[in-house]
Amino acid sequence: MEYLQYIFILIVMLYKSVDVSSESCQPIVDSLRKYGNVYTYKDVCYVFINHEKTWVDARHRCEAWGGDLVHIPDQGTMQFIKGVMDNQLRWRNNGVWIGLHNRGSGGWRWTTGQRQTFNYWDSGQPSKTFGFISFEDCACMRRGDGWRWHDYMCDNGMFTYKYICQFRFGITKVLQSYNHIQNVIYSMLTGRTVVIIGSSHYEEEVKNLVTALKLFLPGCHRCQTSCIQWSSKAIAVTDLIEIKLIGICRHEKKSVDRMVPKAVQGSLITTILSRKKSFKTEEGYIQFIKVSLCEFSSKAFIFFHSFCLGTVGTLRGNRGSIISESDSVKKTATAFLSKLGIQDCDIDIMEYLTELVKYQHIEDHYKSLNTTGIPPRPFTRNIHPCQLHRL
Repeated sequence: MEYLQYIFILIVMLYKSVDVSSESCQPIVDSLRKYGNVYTYKDVCYVFINHEKTWVDARHRCEAWGGDLVHIPDQGTMQFIKGVMDNQLRWRNNGVWIGLHNRGSGGWRWTTGQRQTFNYWDSGQPSKTFGFISFEDCACMRRGDGWRWHDYMCDNGMFTYKYICQFRFGITKVLQSYNHIQNVIYSMLTGRTVVIIGSSHYEEEVKNLVTALKLFLPGCHRCQTSCIQWSSKAIAVTDLIEIKLIGICRHEKKSVDRMVPKAVQGSLITTILSRKKSFKTEEGYIQFIKVSLCEFSSKAFIFFHSFCLGTVGTLRGNRGSIISESDSVKKTATAFLSKLGIQDCDIDIMEYLTELVKYQHIEDHYKSLNTTGIPPRPFTRNIHPCQLHRL
């Protein structure tokens, strides 16, 4: 079985600013007020959830709502959060989860993908349970220590605390505010690495875009490093094996071309975009998007296991490409997809999702053998001309 990964890069230059005032939090306020209190700081909405969960469950809940566990990048944000908990909410519980973790990431990172730079650890933290080995990989703020950070076990039912979700302006505002956004979504669903570039002046807006668009990133929950909100460092080609969505600071004196694929006419994306006005809340629309993508992904699973591995036929081309196959194989594959309700205009997306299923199939096979020799994902570069657009 071939095991290839192709890297296609979409570079999006940010040239416009979108209002991200407190009104952008209104859909979140309406749908999540029953779970906790909502406050705004620096155009970011924070929902202080008054229910206790493990760190893993808290993270999943925030992401299901379209946000992240709170990211604390500086002293100002930390002081704001402390002020709300002490003076507004008067929380007396001893622990509150934040989005900082050390779960196989090569160091402490936020769930947004950024490395920890601001430090608010308590003395002796993060701790080492057995000398140099730690089983406590998730961070929590302790009230008894002035809300300083401590590390705890991430998924142990003995450690359940309240938590804070953060939201930037949502996917509805992104879809309404930027031209050619459908091309960006199409790129993500067909396997291109999307690089959003803006000057330092646009840092918060780039972060907002990355956070909102992460919803369309296939397999994002499986790879901790597939999405990075903001980076001021240059990225290498080999980094793009794992990174699929990233915001990058553009040097003021350097120019970068912006590239997007040709005009999109996909049924899946058209259906998703056309339904945004049918939902009164951001939460409802996010759930509709997730259900639509999940249904489409399940068809990729069926296509791989029933067609690619089954007796119906096996695709021989790189990336399982239907387009590059012989007429007879192409006709058989297209007929099979048609029975699944997949239109010709969505075949590119189906091919990429099928490739992800294949990767997972191979990795699960090696893991079942209890071996560490899982083959790396090689890649091939192939540069194609693209149309230019301005967001």
